[in-house]
Amino acid sequence: MLSWLSSVYQWRDHKILGTGIGTYQVLTISYMGDIIKDHPRFIYGWNNFKRTHNDYLQVLGETGILGFLSIIFLLSSLVYYLFRVMKDIKDRDDALLFLSLAFGFSVFAMQSFFSFPGHLLPNGFAALFLASSAVGRYFAEGKPFSREVKIKGKLLVVLWLVLMSLTLTSTYLRWNYFVSEVYFKTGNSSYTLINKIRNELNKLSSYERNFRKSLEDLQKMEGQYSFLKPENFKRIVTEEFKKKGLTISDEEVEALRLKEIETQRSKIMANLEKVENVRKELSDRMFEEYKKALNCFLKCLNLNHTYGKSYFYLASLSLQPYRIEEIVSDLMNSKGKEFKNKLEKLLKQEYDAFQKMIDERYKIKDFLFLSKLPEDVLKEKLKIADVVTTQALLDSVGLYRTSLLYFNERNTYKALATRYNDLHKVSKILYTRLPDEFIEEKDLLKENILKYFDEFVKYAKQTIHNLPGAWNRFRDWKNPNVRVAV
Repeated sequence: MLSWLSSVYQWRDHKILGTGIGTYQVLTISYMGDIIKDHPRFIYGWNNFKRTHNDYLQVLGETGILGFLSIIFLLSSLVYYLFRVMKDIKDRDDALLFLSLAFGFSVFAMQSFFSFPGHLLPNGFAALFLASSAVGRYFAEGKPFSREVKIKGKLLVVLWLVLMSLTLTSTYLRWNYFVSEVYFKTGNSSYTLINKIRNELNKLSSYERNFRKSLEDLQKMEGQYSFLKPENFKRIVTEEFKKKGLTISDEEVEALRLKEIETQRSKIMANLEKVENVRKELSDRMFEEYKKALNCFLKCLNLNHTYGKSYFYLASLSLQPYRIEEIVSDLMNSKGKEFKNKLEKLLKQEYDAFQKMIDERYKIKDFLFLSKLPEDVLKEKLKIADVVTTQALLDSVGLYRTSLLYFNERNTYKALATRYNDLHKVSKILYTRLPDEFIEEKDLLKENILKYFDEFVKYAKQTIHNLPGAWNRFRDWKNPNVRVAV
């Protein structure tokens, strides 16, 4: 019911022509927020619906009353055709065949009231075959409502060209979508692997801390290594030798103790070396997967700029340390006019492939004024790394907002709230570091600080409005970081 009402709310905003074919999956999350606000009982039915689960209502919302009436007219015409043909059929086998075709299409039409069979290619082809067979020449020939038209000459050539153009165009579009999806799935696999590698690196850091703690305990002869203290070790070794009926001198005991200390140290150092080797191997693999994911997402969007999922994942990749370190290195190795030009391009969002993918409506140049500051102030006072990180956050915001043009992911709103929260914090850091003599620039930074706080509150509230059911359906959303908004 919630997904059905979402289409009704969608239709209420654009009653005549609708919002456009395929827009339900982009707009439904926002409409569900409005529905739950009006009818709170639906909160427990919240889900991240991509289809209405009622094709007639989805047609109503996406194509308006004109599209809906077209579907009703088509179905009414087919019902009228059914009774007219059945009235004239004399042969029993023909009647059974026609009824079988009609019944098959009726099942499709009824299922469309509760599901979305027309969105699945095999079902769509089956329905098309059943309907076209029923209205084809075999049953319609000679009927008052049928007419035979012979096409020849120039008209035939024109129609052939039109059909070929439509076939080639649809084939290209289908190929384009298929290839872009392949690139996305390949990039998504690499993106997923990056997160897995990051988790493994965190585990390695934990192992390293444990080994270094063991090394520290060994040096202090505490914890598990307390037995290596001279008095403890001497007592243990002496008792063992006594059990065997042997004696051992103090010099020999000390030699054994030093040897044991070295053995334990060697084991710990060997483990630390293994950790470092595995870390280097995983870090190299992570960088390769980052490049692969970036390359695939960019190829996907170059083929099909409406593939919103790729924008969503690019928004996350734009904050990867590899990108930030590369930009910082490029700027730090530049001087004078070259430095100014590169910084200006970065702050105008014209620097790299990430920024070029941002829709022009969402390009944010909030920090362009920083390019007017002296080079030494930027490098020594503000710190280039923090300036680049700030711009990377803005790039991420732009990519997330671009993704919402074509793809509505539940995590986007939470991610935008988080980005603006981070922008608010880093802007305060830049404001604190900037010398007081730059009055105009400090005022602009102050404006950004206030603006980003307002944007954080806006998207935090929008997250709760659009996804109120998410709190009980998705356990990983527990305790969202919206305390500032509250």
